[in-house]
Amino acid sequence: MSPRLALAIAAASLAAQGVDAQDIVRCKDARGGITYQPAPCPDRTEESRPRIASDFPAPNMAESKRIFEREAALDRRLEARRDRELVEQQMREARAEREAERERLALLAAQAQQPQYAIAYGAWRGWYGPARPVHHLPRYSPQPIRR
Repeated sequence: MSPRLALAIAAASLAAQGVDAQDIVRCKDARGGITYQPAPCPDRTEESRPRIASDFPAPNMAESKRIFEREAALDRRLEARRDRELVEQQMREARAEREAERERLALLAAQAQQPQYAIAYGAWRGWYGPARPVHHLPRYSPQPIRR
């Protein structure tokens, strides 16, 4: 059994039984494992009675109240800061949207002022392309020489 598990079991059993601090026994076995228990230690273990405080001072209510008020004021400041940052972020996003819209409108206006060109081709004759070019010079065709 691990020492932590033994300690947890001992603490749980002590809390359940309502044992006084003076009834707790610290046992250390030969391997160095330490356990806390309400009963005397078994043989071959080293036994001691630890000093566990059972009396605690009364809480300082004024100091506690001051700390809680300080934390509440800090929370209010942080909440206000978060709200301011959220509003600033929304304003930045709205400004960016307005600037983008303004740029888009300026681009449209610039495009409207540019001259428009249309590409036109001559009339095509036939399905497969333009007609053959017309040559004004007669074609040279050699005539066979007859004798």
